Amino acid sequence: MEVRQLQAALVKLGHMTQAQVNTGPGIFGPKTQEALEKFQARHGVPATGFYGPLTRAAFARLGL
Repeated sequence: MEVRQLQAALVKLGHMTQAQVNTGPGIFGPKTQEALEKFQARHGVPATGFYGPLTRAAFARLGL
């Protein structure tokens, strides 16, 4: 998943706002990492901020 796709998914799921994305669209910065860690914590994935296989599977279970 590209960073822009990840950011869009995180916005859709309410872990990030569009205003936050607009500060760095397509850039995996601290706001995206924090939102990813929130997603991971809520979906039973270690909250590492790393987009790896477990996180990919959690998004896949949601159809994203």
